Amino acid sequence: SGWISLDESHSLNQVSSWQSQTLTASVSAGTYNLVFMWANDGSGGSQPPASVDNISVTKITCPVVADIETDNITTTSADITWTERGTATAWDVVFSATALTDEQLAAATSETVDAASYQATELTQNTPYYIYVRAHCSDDDQSDWVSSQFRTDCGDMAVPFTETFTDYTATTYYTAGVMADCWSYIYNGTNTAYAPHVCNYTSYAPMSGADVNYLFAIASNNTNMATYGNDNIVMLPPVEGGYASRTVSFVARTSSSTNAAVKLGYMNGNDFVNLTDVAFASASISFSYVVPNTVPEGAKLALK
Repeated sequence: SGWISLDESHSLNQVSSWQSQTLTASVSAGTYNLVFMWANDGSGGSQPPASVDNISVTKITCPVVADIETDNITTTSADITWTERGTATAWDVVFSATALTDEQLAAATSETVDAASYQATELTQNTPYYIYVRAHCSDDDQSDWVSSQFRTDCGDMAVPFTETFTDYTATTYYTAGVMADCWSYIYNGTNTAYAPHVCNYTSYAPMSGADVNYLFAIASNNTNMATYGNDNIVMLPPVEGGYASRTVSFVARTSSSTNAAVKLGYMNGNDFVNLTDVAFASASISFSYVVPNTVPEGAKLALK
């Protein structure tokens, strides 16, 4: 206690090569001592030593910006703001659809703005974007770049729409994982590790082969109801023109075909409206269904 930490920790465990680190201290006026604290966490070795060399302390005349925030995100635009920590009245902005390396960022063409805000326009729906901002204190003095990332809104998906879940980092069925972009779910179980997510547990995979990623969901109607939930719902993203009169098909698998069923319907607000029951005559099935023309445009198709 009584000191200002510049980094939470810098582990040297099992590392014998030299490491390089650059840190920024934001402190009030005063006199400070630079201190290096070495600690052995007891994980291995016999009190191995640590060395520090090539120490350099420089004054930052143009501090980096802070708190980059993205608001009002639509399918084609977003508003970006940040906080100036020094006295800069101009800022350089680089906007990119891909993450940039330091070399790419140095070569990129920046736009200089005179307000701590930027509006990105003409974007593509459901796409990640990267924003890089630095303070432009003068033509000879700029801060380091600070970056942030956001994804544009999904909007209505173009038809035909296909999701194979291949492009996601999957986990096993009992480990919390990611949901596919633009999909959503309602889960009322207490064990969130079993909430719907992209899964790669091969024993439950609907299809064999190299691509075993699939959407995992669970429900229970017995003593495990509180743990896994009962009325769990997975919602597909809306599509252009709506789902009415569209053909929907999928493959599915259950760990036990006894009393197993999936309901296919659509969402009316937060209410699930059932269209048809999909029964499992066997553990693995293929299903195809023409959605009635009574389903409202803009409604999300859902599985329960």
